[in-house]
Amino acid sequence: MTLNLIAKTAECIRGSKVALVRSGVSAMMLTSLAAQTKEIDMEARKRSIPVLEKHLEERNQRVETIGADLKKLNARIETEIDGLIKKLSGVKDSEESNQRISLVKIRAMKGLGKSARRYQTKRNDLLREIREGRSDIPNEILERDAKVFDEHIAKRVSQILELSKSFTQEEDVEKYEKVDGGSYYSPGLGWNDDIEQISEEWRQNRRDRVMDHKQQREVLEALEKSIEREQNYVKSFVARLKNKQLGNVDRRLMEAELNRHKALLQTRLDQFAEMSEVAKPNTNAVSQEDAQDLEHSLNDAAEDLRRDIDRLFFEYAGLNRERGNCLLYTSPSPRDRG
Repeated sequence: MTLNLIAKTAECIRGSKVALVRSGVSAMMLTSLAAQTKEIDMEARKRSIPVLEKHLEERNQRVETIGADLKKLNARIETEIDGLIKKLSGVKDSEESNQRISLVKIRAMKGLGKSARRYQTKRNDLLREIREGRSDIPNEILERDAKVFDEHIAKRVSQILELSKSFTQEEDVEKYEKVDGGSYYSPGLGWNDDIEQISEEWRQNRRDRVMDHKQQREVLEALEKSIEREQNYVKSFVARLKNKQLGNVDRRLMEAELNRHKALLQTRLDQFAEMSEVAKPNTNAVSQEDAQDLEHSLNDAAEDLRRDIDRLFFEYAGLNRERGNCLLYTSPSPRDRG
């Protein structure tokens, strides 16, 4: 308020120069008045420095508080997901549970894939903001956030593969089991053959084989598509970097993305080889009741995690608004480049 008043006073003084000259006021007096105004303005600015510093400190503390809350929320989400993955990867279906556990695992894998895509979408938005210079947040901060999203994407993929490797594999099981032994059907006249039927163990083994082959095929197909996609990205960035008219910012971003996609390509190739031949998992069969309890537990956890992740992205958007408004950042805005 004081600065505005001083500015208005100076404007009034400047606007009155002509009137003062016409009234016979000397040029020396005008110079003296201007010097006094400048001195008053500088004194006001000096007095406002502590207020400004206090404001900057408060804004910075708010950004740090929101950031700390985000880290706590993210840590809780990751802990819950880790617990679910550990629980699911250690169990398998029994003859009682049929395919319930396998179906729960497939649902969990799809949920993890959806989570990875959300992080990928947010990462793409960040890179677009950097490339187009649409954000007041320094590029180095946005790039650091993008790396955090990369870590989450990589973790979700690893968790999907961990669940995939926990599916029960086909075993060598006898198809028929004897339910009754042979006996004479009439004294001295003949012998009844043994009575056999398809065993429940064989039926369950077949169900396990079907589910394991289905999910493994889908995982390998997804990895193949990812490998092809990464190969195309690498070719595209190599070609685009040959353009000598690229700006410094675009060239730096493209070089970083090229290195990232090269690393991802190698990772996907390694994962494809790993998933092509999976060792027999160490899992425990669960009863039908335990399988139902696990399914209900997963349903509740999935709903809780969905709300928590929605809140995580909402709070992240709020953090970026605070970052953009915080006057603590002294580096030029990306929108002021050039």
